[in-house]
Amino acid sequence: MYIKDLEQCDFLPIKEDFILAVGWLDKNYDFNKGSVSIEFYKKLKELCNNPWQPFVSAGMHKCNICQFDGPVFNSNIYLPENDKIYVSPVAILHYINCHHYSPPNEYVNAVLNCPDISSMEYKKKLLSNGGGVLLKGR
Repeated sequence: MYIKDLEQCDFLPIKEDFILAVGWLDKNYDFNKGSVSIEFYKKLKELCNNPWQPFVSAGMHKCNICQFDGPVFNSNIYLPENDKIYVSPVAILHYINCHHYSPPNEYVNAVLNCPDISSMEYKKKLLSNGGGVLLKGR
């Protein structure tokens, strides 16, 4: 599934202008390439380790950028920052590491400023950035 970076994340059951997609790549669309800092990559990897999921994922996403046997993913991460919530597939780690994807700077900042997902600080930050709408459908 492809969604252009920083556009509304329209596959969720809740549609809000401040819930933005990042890292929804597909081989048929160009994406920003470049290097990222190891600090950013390690923090993102930590956040993707056990992501909070407000919705059950009914499907799987296979990397179609890989030439053969792309890995399959089914979780997303929700990162609150500056009155926005960025939603990414955990596949974003693979895209960065294997396909040299370079996410937008505001996303990099959201990752670096994100508290541990299991912490109360994360929950408070999520709510203060509009995340209450993600809980209403539960």
